[in-house]
Amino acid sequence: MQCVVRSVMWIGRPLVSSKLLFRLCAGCLISARRWGQRSHLGESDSLAIIGWMKKVAAVQTLVLSAILLTLVLPSCASKPEPYATLEWTSQPFPTLTPNPNFVSPSGSSSGVETSGQACENDARFLEDLTFPDGQVVVPGQIFDKRWSVQNTGSCDWASDYRLVHLGQDEFDAPETVALYPARAGTNAVWQVDLQAPRKVGQYVSQWQAQAPDGSPFGDVVYILISVESPTPTPTATPLVSPTPTP
Repeated sequence: MQCVVRSVMWIGRPLVSSKLLFRLCAGCLISARRWGQRSHLGESDSLAIIGWMKKVAAVQTLVLSAILLTLVLPSCASKPEPYATLEWTSQPFPTLTPNPNFVSPSGSSSGVETSGQACENDARFLEDLTFPDGQVVVPGQIFDKRWSVQNTGSCDWASDYRLVHLGQDEFDAPETVALYPARAGTNAVWQVDLQAPRKVGQYVSQWQAQAPDGSPFGDVVYILISVESPTPTPTATPLVSPTPTP
């Protein structure tokens, strides 16, 4: 569009030039009349000369316009103004990769090693730390039983690992207690608070570790006690000294 406007402007220049030429012809008319008077030419001859000059000016305008159209319009046709184009390039969505080293807020591996592979739970009994087998207690006595164990599996124990009371017995004890955290290959202590039965006799209480998924594992630990009534302490009888006879 801009090219066409420029072409019209260029074509308008010869038209302006022709107007100037017509103005010059008007001056020529006056000069021709004066020259005719001096040359003894008639009025009709002077008008013929002026008409011939107008025709020459018109022909010049047409020739110049044709030349400009021939030069300018092909260049406009050969160079069209390009339109802006938008190219859409699709971008793939990023792929999310799970982090194998992620640890749950509870700190538990939940049966999965930090490497992301499945691990195995296992535990081995080492020794009794308190109240060895056959320990004598009184009826209803409250005591603290502790076992020394080793984490022989490949899973780390966290707070969601439990020590579970197996079977039914006469002890007053909780059903489960939390294990102290222990990494694979290290030693740990299992602890539970118990209250002895109130009847005289021998009693056994068994316990085993449990994974977060509820599966038991490792050695079964137990406590064996003997409940006996306390032996009464003999009371000393004071000796009565004989009273002398007067």
